[in-house]
Amino acid sequence: MVDSPLELSPEKLFCIGLIGDTAVFLDRAGGGVLGIPDEHWEWVDAERFESLAPGLEAFFLERLAAPAEYARLARVDNELAEFEDWLKLLRRARLAA
Repeated sequence: MVDSPLELSPEKLFCIGLIGDTAVFLDRAGGGVLGIPDEHWEWVDAERFESLAPGLEAFFLERLAAPAEYARLARVDNELAEFEDWLKLLRRARLAA
């Protein structure tokens, strides 16, 4: 990303997806999952990464498969939660109420 203060390079990071419009990265060196701090709404404006999980498995199980944590991470408000596709999938899998 041009003019980003973050060190974005294919040698260091691999984008594993988006939550909303925010990129989530795999740290190629350490294997951890990185995102931007909550105080930044636009990831291109972030000045640093924060660790979201020590690895992909933990990220999936602790952040994505846990409905409340996913809603917080994705900034899904209570009024729209019933319409959010990932949360619908978790409800179908009986992982969410």
